[in-house]
Amino acid sequence: PAGAAHLESRLERRYGLDEVVVVATADADNAINVTRELAPAAASYLLRTLRGHEVIAIAGGKTLRAMIDALPARSYPGVTVVQMVGGMGHHDAPDHATEQARRLSQKLESRLVLLPAPGLVSSVAVAQALRSDSQISDTLTLAANADLALVGLGLLTPESALLSSGNVAQLDTLNQAGAVGNIAYRCIDRQGQALHTEFDERIVGLSLEQIATIPRVIAVGGGRDKLQLIEAALRS
Repeated sequence: PAGAAHLESRLERRYGLDEVVVVATADADNAINVTRELAPAAASYLLRTLRGHEVIAIAGGKTLRAMIDALPARSYPGVTVVQMVGGMGHHDAPDHATEQARRLSQKLESRLVLLPAPGLVSSVAVAQALRSDSQISDTLTLAANADLALVGLGLLTPESALLSSGNVAQLDTLNQAGAVGNIAYRCIDRQGQALHTEFDERIVGLSLEQIATIPRVIAVGGGRDKLQLIEAALRS
């Protein structure tokens, strides 16, 4: 779109980002259309920047699902796709983290490493026990040392995967703590800071601090309803 390059450069300078891609959308208030229009740009960017030997850590979510749908089939046998957070919701849902990782590896004809754990468990003790399991800890270590991370930007609504399965009561608590949304199921405030709550400690997956150490993090998100979340993610 006209002026996009100037806007991209301004955002890169202001937030210290390596690269920004701005995508024009027909209706910024229509979340489905925004996701559909973002997906080809995200897929194109991923393929443009892949070198063929990376470890790619991936989360779940509708936007990443759409990006994977938009990916043409390629062959990158030297690439490893690893699941960075346990699954949320029904196991065969198309935006489930396990399914996302599997489908991305199929599109890229690459090696796949799944995280055999739910994304959110009933207690901190259960989460600690799962994270201490060698198979889970080895997978999370691989993800934490990835070359590239793919994450979406998720709002906190009763319909979100993070708050499904009886966790909707947590919404008020997270809102009161200042949460504006989540990155890979980790909630952040308006300043982009991680919210370290009891809810957060029950998640089996990479922390925001771990994701921040990955050399290249590609975040995909858009729409008027996510403006506050996008700004917070930029600040992070």
